[in-house]
Amino acid sequence: MTADTTTPSATRRYEAGDVVAERYELLERLGDGAMGVVFRARDLYVDGAHEIVAVKLVHPALARDPQVVGRFRREARILAELDHPNVCRMYELVSADDALLLALEHIDGVSLERYLEERGPLPLDECVALTEQICAALAAAHERDVVHRDLKPANVLVEGAGVQGSSFHRGLRAKVVDFGLGKVLSGHVAGTVLTDENMVFGTPEYMSPEQAAGEVTDHRVDVYSLGVVVFELLTGRVPFSGPTPIATMGQHLNEPPPPLCDAASGRVIPRSVERVVNKALSKRPAQRFDTAQAFARALAAAATEASVSGAPPSGTSDTLIEPPRPESTTLQSPRDQALEGPELSRGAKVKIVVADTSPRASARPSPKASRHAGTPRPRISAAATIFERHGWSLLFVTVVGIAVGLGVWLGLR
Repeated sequence: MTADTTTPSATRRYEAGDVVAERYELLERLGDGAMGVVFRARDLYVDGAHEIVAVKLVHPALARDPQVVGRFRREARILAELDHPNVCRMYELVSADDALLLALEHIDGVSLERYLEERGPLPLDECVALTEQICAALAAAHERDVVHRDLKPANVLVEGAGVQGSSFHRGLRAKVVDFGLGKVLSGHVAGTVLTDENMVFGTPEYMSPEQAAGEVTDHRVDVYSLGVVVFELLTGRVPFSGPTPIATMGQHLNEPPPPLCDAASGRVIPRSVERVVNKALSKRPAQRFDTAQAFARALAAAATEASVSGAPPSGTSDTLIEPPRPESTTLQSPRDQALEGPELSRGAKVKIVVADTSPRASARPSPKASRHAGTPRPRISAAATIFERHGWSLLFVTVVGIAVGLGVWLGLR
C-alpha cells in the first residue's frame, strides 16, 4: 500500500486503510473529538509488541491553526515528561505533509465513560481502586507542575475491560489520556507558551468553580473534577447538569452538590464516603484536599471505616451532613470570556452572570427545619392539657369569683 503524501484539505476525512506519514496504517476508528480523531493503527516500521499503536490525528482543517498546533505540541511535550504506568505513553510527534499526529501507546480496553455506561454505578471497592490509580497519574503530573484541566471519564481508559464489562477485578488499570488542555504552572516542562488568560477551558459538567469563573487555577481544579468523577462512578450521574453549558457552570459556582444517596436513587453510600466527596467538591480550592494523593487516601480510609464499622448509609441518621456552602449566591466574571472545549464551540463569546434562582433552591428547607423535622412532641401533663382546652373559661370564672367574694367582704364591713 502506498502512502498518501498529499497536503490535507479542509474537506478530507481520514479513513481506515489510509497510510499517514508514510508509516502508520489506520486500522480502526476509536473516537472523534473537536480537534481530531483517534485510530488504532499499525506501525509499518516496527514488528512485535509495539506494532499496534493509537494514532491521534488533528483534523486537516485545523492542521495549520497556530493555536491548535501549539496545543498539540504542548501535549506531546507533557506526555514525554510523564513516564508513569497510569498515564498513556507517547511514542512520537509527527508533522508531515499529509498529517499532524501523535503516536501513542495502544490501550486494550474502553473509556471509563463507556465502562460506566455498560456496568452502571460501580461498587465502592471498585470505585476506590480506580480512583487510586487516577490519583497516582494526577500526582505524577502535579509533581511536574502540570494540570490536566479536563479530567472526566471520557479521558480515562480502563485497560483490560471488555465492552460488556464483566465483574471487576484488581487487574484492571486506569490510564489518564488527553492532556491537550493541560496547563504548565511553571517552566519545568518545555513547550509552547499559549495565552489563556480570562479563557474558560474544559467540559462544563466536570469544571471547577474557578474554571467556570475564568479565574487563575492550579492543581486543585483536577481534585474537584475527580470529585465529580467519583460522584458519577457511585451514582451513575454527575452532580450538576443544566439545560445549557452556562447553566451547568452556574450550578458549579453556586449550588451545593446533592446528597449521594438521593442521587443514587436510594443506593447505600456511607456517610464517611459522602464527607470525602463533598470535601473534594468544595467551592473554594483551599477547602479541598491539597493533593490528589490525599483525596485517594481519604476515600480509601472512609470505605474501609464503613466496611469495618458497618456505619449507616448517608441519610439514615438525624445528624445533618451539610455540604460546603458557596460564599455568594451571585457571581459574575470580570469580563467577556471565550469558552473552548469539546462541549463548546471555539471562540464563542459569552458573559457569565449566574444566580441561584431555581425553584428548587428557593424551596429548599433550612438546615434547622431539616434537622428537627419529624421530632416527636414532648409529653404534656393532664392539668396542662385541661388548661390548654378550657383556659379562658377557667380564667373568667376565677375572676368573677374573686370579685363576688370581695363585694361580700366589703358589705360585711
